[in-house]
Amino acid sequence: MASFTGTSSPSSSAATDNTVQYHKTSIGLALESALVELVEARSISPDLMAHVMNNFSSVIVQRLSQVKHKAEIQGESKDYRNIKDCWTIQLRNCGVTIDKSETIKVDKMTVFTSK
Repeated sequence: MASFTGTSSPSSSAATDNTVQYHKTSIGLALESALVELVEARSISPDLMAHVMNNFSSVIVQRLSQVKHKAEIQGESKDYRNIKDCWTIQLRNCGVTIDKSETIKVDKMTVFTSK
């Protein structure tokens, strides 16, 4: 099995084309679910829901560009694929090190990257 070592640092180029990718994160899905409930209860309009989701993406991109920490991920690659310039890499027996401090061991991890 191949080994994967990567680093992650924020990139402003991600802000240009791929802001919708953050909708599929745990927090993005939770926000969307809550907004759908509010639309169904007629507490907010579908237009407001769309505005909030678009604003969410912009804020996430802005905040990630301000991150000053560096993370290193090491692990064995289980599976990987590239769809529309977005890589999905599934790892096992992983270690995550933030700012060269203590390594946190993780059994499984899925990494998404895009240009």
